[in-house]
Amino acid sequence: MTLPRELEVRIEIAREHESTLAEMQAMNDAAVALVIKKAVELRGEDWPTLGTALAMYTKACKTHRSIEILCRAGLTSDATVLLRVLSETTVALHFVLKRHSRVRSRLYGVFEMVQTVKAGREMSKTKA
Repeated sequence: MTLPRELEVRIEIAREHESTLAEMQAMNDAAVALVIKKAVELRGEDWPTLGTALAMYTKACKTHRSIEILCRAGLTSDATVLLRVLSETTVALHFVLKRHSRVRSRLYGVFEMVQTVKAGREMSKTKA
């Protein structure tokens, strides 16, 4: 299923914003390559901290790619929602890596678990 005029809109966006979309793609490719390189370089380091940082960075890369895909399709309001998610992930990653990374990565892990439990409780309150 496609949206009305979806193909025409995609073609028009690709034509009008070709250089910007190419820059977005290049940024995403560079970010993914960096994750892969760092994961290989840092093997054997403090795995819980490294794992948390890589997971957050991977989430940011995937969110960035999703924003790019939505922009290419002309769905900018949906991309804007994901932009907030990307901003939150970036702030959290900066928090973990800035200092005391070992302690902060564990705090972030606990925070994520608490959020998951809270979400599960809220979902169980809703009726199917």
